[in-house]
Amino acid sequence: MKIYLVRHGQSEWQVGTTQSLDSRLTKIGHMQSRCVSDWFACEKPIGKKVYTDISALWISPLIRAQETAFYVKRKLGLVPVIKPSLCEAQFRVGDHLERSEIPLAGNKKYHPPKVYLDFKSQVELALADLLSVTSNRVVLVITHGAMIETMLRLIVGCDRVRFPHYNAGFTQLEWDDGLWHFKKINFCEHLPEVLRTE
Repeated sequence: MKIYLVRHGQSEWQVGTTQSLDSRLTKIGHMQSRCVSDWFACEKPIGKKVYTDISALWISPLIRAQETAFYVKRKLGLVPVIKPSLCEAQFRVGDHLERSEIPLAGNKKYHPPKVYLDFKSQVELALADLLSVTSNRVVLVITHGAMIETMLRLIVGCDRVRFPHYNAGFTQLEWDDGLWHFKKINFCEHLPEVLRTE
C-alpha cells in the first residue's frame, strides 16, 4: 500500500480575500497545482520508485482541493473520487493539540476537546477507507493540511507533534512488512522557492 497525501494549492481564504472556508485557489494556488501535477506526470523518482503506478485519485469535496485535482486528473488521466471524510476541520486544529513543558513527557492534564476528538474520528475513518483499498494499489489523495497532519499523528500515536505542509507539498507513506514507512514528509522540490507557501 502506497499513499501520496497532497495538500491543496493556496486558497483565497489563506490570503484573506474571502471569509469563506470553502474558497477557490489564488493565482499562486493554480501555479502550485500545476507544479505538483507536472511533477507526478513527469515520473520524477522518489528513491527507486516512480509515480506511474498511481491507480486512484481521491479528493476532498472542498473547492480548493477540487481545483487542485483538476490539474492532476488532466495530467494523469485519472477520474477523481470525492471522499467527504477528507474534508478539512472547521477550526484551528493546532490550538487543540497537547502541549508539554518537557519534550519527551506527556501532559497528564491534557484532555482533548470534543471538537478535536470528533475531527480525529473523521480522519481515522478516512485512513481506514484508504487502508481498505487493495494492498497493491497506489492512491494519490488531495486534501488539507490539518487532515494530513492529523493522519500522521494517528499513525505515530501522539498529539504532541506537528507536520506542517506547504501548499501543494506532499507526503509519501508506505505500509510494508507490518510497518509504516514515511518516505517523504512535506516534499516540495517541485515548488520554486517563491511558490512555497503555508
